[in-house]
Amino acid sequence: MIKLTQHILFFIIVINTTIFASDSFSERDPFIPITLLTTATTPNPTLLSIWIPLYFANANQVVSFLSAPHLMILSPQGKIRADLRNNQIWLQDDATHLVQIKKLIQHLDKSGPQFLIRAKIINVDRQYQKALGVLFQTENQNTNPIAPLTLNEPNLTTGAGQFTVSIAKLAGDHLLNLQISALEQEGHASLISSPALMTLNNQPAIIESGAEVPYQESTSSGATSVSFKKAVLRLKVTPIEMPQHHILLHISLNQDKVSALTVNGVPAIQTQQITTQVVVRNKQTIVLGGILETTHATQNTSVPIVNHIPLVGELFQHHIKQTKQRELLIFITPSMLKALY
Repeated sequence: MIKLTQHILFFIIVINTTIFASDSFSERDPFIPITLLTTATTPNPTLLSIWIPLYFANANQVVSFLSAPHLMILSPQGKIRADLRNNQIWLQDDATHLVQIKKLIQHLDKSGPQFLIRAKIINVDRQYQKALGVLFQTENQNTNPIAPLTLNEPNLTTGAGQFTVSIAKLAGDHLLNLQISALEQEGHASLISSPALMTLNNQPAIIESGAEVPYQESTSSGATSVSFKKAVLRLKVTPIEMPQHHILLHISLNQDKVSALTVNGVPAIQTQQITTQVVVRNKQTIVLGGILETTHATQNTSVPIVNHIPLVGELFQHHIKQTKQRELLIFITPSMLKALY
């Protein structure tokens, strides 16, 4: 009978301790109830175990941060694990540390703003750039240019020059679509792509436009197969929220083109790449330019029959050589959206 009484008293102590630990956490918080791992009779602190679901933060990143030894966030007996499948954290520590860690996790688990990245990729005749309010490396009433960025182009043959990308900020883009449509109708511009992507704060938005070039590949057994190489325009934009409705954009631009050079039947790809950063206002449009394409064409006109007469036939022929230079313009407009919570 005495042993039974001792057992009942011990059971009451466990229940009271569990309720006290539960009171340390708000019932409104979405935490799974605490499980008591050690009894109050042990000299070591009571270790409690909880599951903490995450709604916006990555469980693996949060665990890496909290378990950093130099931060000393956990107690010496504390343990933390990430459940990547359900994006939640398993945490084991004493009640005092759990309360502090819970507040820290709530601070880390915030949505932050979302961004809508709108882009327009346009191929336009250089002499008609002014119609879009874009004139790089000069100052006019419509643009606020930034110094051009230049880097060597490693994949071109000697003498091919350099790849120069200029950046300009447009004061307003309310007439941009109308101007592009007008140039398209006149044949002076062509809209290649007009994507719009949603992304989170400090997360990249990637836009690709191009094609895959097929080529034949031979194996050691003599069989042939068709493989593909990408030749695309790749734009990577990573927005970061800044004070006073400003946005820091990390921009990476990559332009691949198929070269006339082939190695064992495999086409060579000319690569032009630039990486830069720029600060813009919310919903302000910036323009990237400097990717040029030059085409040479010869137009022949002649008078039938007589143009084939020896010696004098050349008098009835007319040759016109045309050089046309087009520039790829990329318009980027970031829009900051409110956070969910």
